[in-house]
Amino acid sequence: MSVTMKSIARQVGVTQPVVSAVLNNRSYCRVSAEKREAILALAKELGFRPNSAARHLRGKKTNTIAIFTNQGCSVLQNEILRIMLRILEERHLHAYTVTAGDPGELREKLLEMKALGIDAFIGFYLGFELNLSEEWPLPAVSLGVSWRNPDVAADDFQGGELLCKHLLDHGLRRFVFLCNTVEKNIDKYSAIEQTIRNSNIPGVTLKAMEFHHNPEIVNEILSAVKNEKVQAFMASNDYISGRLMGLLQHSGISVPGEVAITGFDGLAASTMTPVPLTTVVLPLRQLAERTVELLLARMEGKKNDRKILLPVTLRIGESCGCSVPFDFGFYWERIPPVLENTEDNENTN
Repeated sequence: MSVTMKSIARQVGVTQPVVSAVLNNRSYCRVSAEKREAILALAKELGFRPNSAARHLRGKKTNTIAIFTNQGCSVLQNEILRIMLRILEERHLHAYTVTAGDPGELREKLLEMKALGIDAFIGFYLGFELNLSEEWPLPAVSLGVSWRNPDVAADDFQGGELLCKHLLDHGLRRFVFLCNTVEKNIDKYSAIEQTIRNSNIPGVTLKAMEFHHNPEIVNEILSAVKNEKVQAFMASNDYISGRLMGLLQHSGISVPGEVAITGFDGLAASTMTPVPLTTVVLPLRQLAERTVELLLARMEGKKNDRKILLPVTLRIGESCGCSVPFDFGFYWERIPPVLENTEDNENTN
């Protein structure tokens, strides 16, 4: 049997309009704080969901959105999505999470969601650029990597700049940027190129290595260290950095003694590598918050075309050559998947 506002009203001892006003966060509702809390608690306990389609047919907002994602999200993206869903819940918004592989599939599924009564949608790290200048049928916000020109993104260019400056300060001069493809990491690579050029330091070299469809990548990496005397690898993410560290150490190449390594993203796994990793930490909570804020503004008809590029931070480990005190603590419960310092990511010793 489905849960209705009428059944909630009967159990709490109020009228159905009062329940409707509370669940829809209406400011005009005159009800005691005790009754309001009882309504919200019972609705949550019973798993109440509004009938979005019925509200849509009556021409009312349903407080429901769709989040369109790729087929598979990374650990980082899943954490942003988790934070975003919590923020939406706090704002009394419900969300469908739907996958879309290309613009055609997105448009087709969007029309299906529109028929169900959604009010707006978020393009979440889609594998293609979401051009919101097109005539989409609903308000929307795109969140993703900055090279795809989204509405909200972390400043990957700043991250590449921070890493490169730090390694140059260590006196390192021969660099490799290791990634799946440079095209998908163009902001990071361009930042490293520009930082080297602006430094005016003689003898600095940069080489890009792509492992996508490259069966010789291991030999190329080892040759770069042994024959070309590469001093530092800047990897496009923390997983690549961890894998690279294992490869070099297994091959008798010490990190950071012979080669420095840096990562990108700020995953908690970077503290669990044989040598703690220096990495760029992305502002996940801010990414989620600003996306929701911008979506709500557009749902209210407010014009805002300014792109939001959020600053990143550099977390220093030992992989770059710095000396960092070892953390002797052991954590298990509520281990966060990322290093960002948020209330959601408090460790338990």
